[in-house]
Amino acid sequence: MINDWLLLKTELSARLPERSLRGWLATFPASIVLISFITAVGLVTADDTPAEFAEKLEKYGMSYEILKAGHFWHLLTGTFIQSEPGIAWSMILLLVCSLVPCEYLAGSRRMLITFFISDWVATLLMVLSLRLLAGLGMASAQASLNVPDAGSSAAAHGCMAAAFMLLPRRLALASYGIFLAVTVALLFQQELDAGIAHMAAVLVGGALGWFAWRPGVEAENEAKASLQSETAQGAILPLRRN
Repeated sequence: MINDWLLLKTELSARLPERSLRGWLATFPASIVLISFITAVGLVTADDTPAEFAEKLEKYGMSYEILKAGHFWHLLTGTFIQSEPGIAWSMILLLVCSLVPCEYLAGSRRMLITFFISDWVATLLMVLSLRLLAGLGMASAQASLNVPDAGSSAAAHGCMAAAFMLLPRRLALASYGIFLAVTVALLFQQELDAGIAHMAAVLVGGALGWFAWRPGVEAENEAKASLQSETAQGAILPLRRN
């Protein structure tokens, strides 16, 4: 485990951005754009009355009836509008703590794919699960079935899970296992729709991180390490000749 911590420190050091605004923008462009856009949407809804915001959720959120009507584009809009009007600062903090590590470890393209795929798959599974549970007579599922769902929390959970899976192997399994256990425990502490969506997102994000992204990231890390080693040897050789 100590070796894994040393390996993690080495990998993180190799990816540190330049200590300038340009360096941070170059390292985390996708995270900055997504979080800025979600914050802007929050500002747009900040002055909405409950009735006005409920209308927005009907237009942009996702529920079983909306899915049944074939409005699949609500998967995209529902990712960015939150379940309450205004800026949800707790959501912004969650996004920072999940998107930034995922982009740092996986890269911008992989993080964006994880963000959207985790959210969309989790939303679909949540809506269909509510329909199934409501059909079985579960009161909480029946109450949530046709309430439009929205928010970025599932996407954040997916990115966090993927980031855990990109740590050195033993740290990856340990951290993801803890994250999954916490998500399972919270399944019984929060709203049913949120609990189902978060669980699905953690599973999808973990699968993407481990099976889809990890081989490529490991190959990139090995290539960088080899290049750094060759550069260091090249710098030492002239000294030896002298």
